[in-house]
Amino acid sequence: MTMSLLSEQPVSLTLTPDRTSERTYLPKAETLMDTLLQADAGYMDLDYLANLTRHGGYFLMRAGKHLNPNVMQATDAKGKILDKLANKPLKEVLRSKGRKRAVLDLDVAWKYYSCRMVAIWHQQDNRYLCWLTNLPRPRFSTEDISKLYRLRWQVELLFKEWKSHNNLKRFSTVQPHLVEELIWSSLLSLLLKRYLCRAAAQKVALRLSMFKMAKTPIGWFEPIMKSLALQAKSQLEADAAWAIEFIGKTCKRSQQAKSRKDNSLDDIWRHLNA
Repeated sequence: MTMSLLSEQPVSLTLTPDRTSERTYLPKAETLMDTLLQADAGYMDLDYLANLTRHGGYFLMRAGKHLNPNVMQATDAKGKILDKLANKPLKEVLRSKGRKRAVLDLDVAWKYYSCRMVAIWHQQDNRYLCWLTNLPRPRFSTEDISKLYRLRWQVELLFKEWKSHNNLKRFSTVQPHLVEELIWSSLLSLLLKRYLCRAAAQKVALRLSMFKMAKTPIGWFEPIMKSLALQAKSQLEADAAWAIEFIGKTCKRSQQAKSRKDNSLDDIWRHLNA
């Protein structure tokens, strides 16, 4: 799945066997000019990243543990050059003995490609967490990179919503075409609910909680689906208007612990816009 963080909606989806490589289904590099692609470590492909850069796109991707490029230059969070860490394999730099720096901002290179890597020490796991990116260092600090990658969690929340509140679960049939139809039906219900939530958010001029909306479809979602099935346009308009009004009143976001830590979606947008 490819999801837009701006609309909070899926923009493309392909159904594949479990063992199919995710890399095959990355968006075409030529379609991502002036666009930031965020992806997990499973999508790592140096040829693709180089092609994306050539087409004027940007990426921010979790780096897998197996990577071991050469470190061409190393700086700390304040931009101080760390000469002792240059011209060494990445694993040697990250596993060096002594005090661990909280943040390393690196230029790394393979035989045919080079890019930026941000490594942040994670005390709980006792190791560095690393991200690859081509976002320019003067415009995007290491803190920006860390906060940006947190936004990728939205696709995980979407899948949770899809499974928990839109019946994407084990189906009581072994017929492949029925299973596929049920999956698409489940996705369409998610898309429609999120569309109505965004319409409600525009009406009340507030960001609303997708999670609250997903938990409260009883009373407004079934009438809309019936009107759609019967192609009753006037009734559909009335049902949708009532649903938008209801969502706008009942699905306002509540203050959460993560919001106070500046890690919520809204707070990250505010940080980047500042």
